[in-house]
Amino acid sequence: MRGRFSAITKATALEIVSEPLFFLLTLSAASILTFTSYLHIHQFGEASRMARDIGLSSLLVFGIVYAVFSSIRTMRREIESGTLQMALVSPISREAFFLAKALGVLLSLLVFFLTVFSTSVITAVGAEASPLVAELHVNCAEASDCCNASLPGTLWSISLAFDVAVIIVPFAVAAVMNRFFAFRFALSVAFAQLIVAVAGVFANMAISSHVFGGKAEVLFSLALRMIPAGLLLFCPMLAFAAFALALAVKFKDNAVALASLVLFAAALPIFGNYYLSHALAKGGSVPYSYVASAFIAAVPFIAAFLFAGALFMRDRDVT
Repeated sequence: MRGRFSAITKATALEIVSEPLFFLLTLSAASILTFTSYLHIHQFGEASRMARDIGLSSLLVFGIVYAVFSSIRTMRREIESGTLQMALVSPISREAFFLAKALGVLLSLLVFFLTVFSTSVITAVGAEASPLVAELHVNCAEASDCCNASLPGTLWSISLAFDVAVIIVPFAVAAVMNRFFAFRFALSVAFAQLIVAVAGVFANMAISSHVFGGKAEVLFSLALRMIPAGLLLFCPMLAFAAFALALAVKFKDNAVALASLVLFAAALPIFGNYYLSHALAKGGSVPYSYVASAFIAAVPFIAAFLFAGALFMRDRDVT
């Protein structure tokens, strides 16, 4: 039974990540980050505030949309195609099948989260580096009239290049993988986006250390301070995924989407406890103890949704 559970989890995660929905939403989030980043001149007193806020906002909005519709699609496909009936013939209980599907959705959400969050960090760090680059140029000009020519390009430009790479490079990679190795195009795009985004973060950090030396600590600090703020946003994504997955067992697509929209509207006041971009202003941070408390507060709701889904699955007529 354990092997069957793992197989369903893996198949669900790969199936969801292979959906065009995945790379369309990650592409949309990366595009918004890239094109609106040119407005970073509107800094609200901080070089990276615009980029940081847009990144976290995109993660929240697109993350919830992805969580809801990926959950609906994966469960409704099982029910409407008849594969649910065949899956339950194997030695696995209905409750375990539902939980395996839920874990698969969680894994796909993790891939989505890492991709969009890494892109957000790239953009925010690049924006934060702009004043440091300007200071380097000023200091160099005071020391020598010609040494400006030896200064490296701005990290902001490099960051924008990585953002564009997250949008363009995965499609080129996927085309090659599909043509020569017969890999699924959408799946190749998804994992190429993830690899490029994460690699961009580490490349930014390496370039920062080389260019700015000790002053790069400001950029490292920003990247580290964004982690707990991003983790907080993963919590509502999990809650909406569990909610949509549970309802999709019993109700049609439109009904589940409408119910999720109603829940979103009702939960808007609660989002203030999870969207804490303002806490990062002026060098601030979100304590990990707060992140833990926020997750603990959400666990009963997520567990209740999953329990309801398991009950719906137990009573589901699959004949």
